[in-house]
Amino acid sequence: MIIDTSVERPNRDDINIYELPILDTATDKLKKPMVANIIALGALFEITKIVNKDSLKKAVLGRVPKGTENLNKMALQEGFLIAN
Repeated sequence: MIIDTSVERPNRDDINIYELPILDTATDKLKKPMVANIIALGALFEITKIVNKDSLKKAVLGRVPKGTENLNKMALQEGFLIAN
């Protein structure tokens, strides 16, 4: 389970819980709260390695609004970083 650090941690010991500063990273570092989902996606990739990294980058950049590619690329990278 991946949760933001602003959310109360569930009292569970049957699963791995990753507490990550997703919203703080979006708001404080990138100054754009709307990219929190892309940060979370980058963190999800880093934790699971469920898809090819280049394919993920290509998919994200192919779906974001025109003109926001660089911001979303940075958000994805921040997600990779906070999950390490």
